[in-house]
Amino acid sequence: MNQPVISPPTMAIVVDLVNSITHGTITFTVQDGRLLQLERNDKIRLDAPGKGGIGGPSLTPNQVERLQKRLQEELKNLQFGQVILQVKGGVIAQIERTEKQRYSGLEGIYGDGI
Repeated sequence: MNQPVISPPTMAIVVDLVNSITHGTITFTVQDGRLLQLERNDKIRLDAPGKGGIGGPSLTPNQVERLQKRLQEELKNLQFGQVILQVKGGVIAQIERTEKQRYSGLEGIYGDGI
């Protein structure tokens, strides 16, 4: 699979989201091996008055390239699931990857699906 998982226009949206969030998450939802949606969740920290929603320092071109490579790697073989960027203080603090597995052959066992 030579085609990138994240297209350049989508990556531009991701960079804008990261640059605009001080505290919160950006969730990438994957279904059938395709990036289906992005979700943004801003958190307003009451212990940091006046800083809500301004984001952190803008990502440098080198940071954007590193982030894109890391996201491509996390999303590469994901069929169903999510990748979540945790942003704290305007900086990406953590990347979480949750993979969900579909077993179509197990549907109907004991009257239920998975």
